[in-house]
Amino acid sequence: MKLKAANVILFIEPENKKAEVPIIDDLTRKIAYALSIADGMYGVHGVNPASGTASVIPYGFFGWHDCICGAKSASYDSEIVRGQLYTNSLAAHYVAYHRDEVPAEDLERIAKLPDPPADFQPTDDMLNGKFERPRWMWIS
Repeated sequence: MKLKAANVILFIEPENKKAEVPIIDDLTRKIAYALSIADGMYGVHGVNPASGTASVIPYGFFGWHDCICGAKSASYDSEIVRGQLYTNSLAAHYVAYHRDEVPAEDLERIAKLPDPPADFQPTDDMLNGKFERPRWMWIS
């Protein structure tokens, strides 16, 4: 789903095949780390023209989407900056494999995210949209 709003990032649909080698740099590490510690499940859709923000529904599920290269998103979106910024599970994938199609504005916003721990490296799963479910989802 393509979506541009003040409270979302990386809601894009790449049109070209993925790079053969992922770009693993500070930007990729920041967005992958943000997703790895994100809590909650949200459904993001539509933009309110008056506010310029997307509608966000807690516990929302609006299905999943497939990247042109075959990577599949989770069925929910994640809150990566509490109450301010939401993204989808393919965000790290887009930054690593489709960097040339990521809007410059999104790259600038990623650069402002907190730095991950020095030893953090995204896994292949993270780079392909597969993150652990949010902690509160586990049923004991």
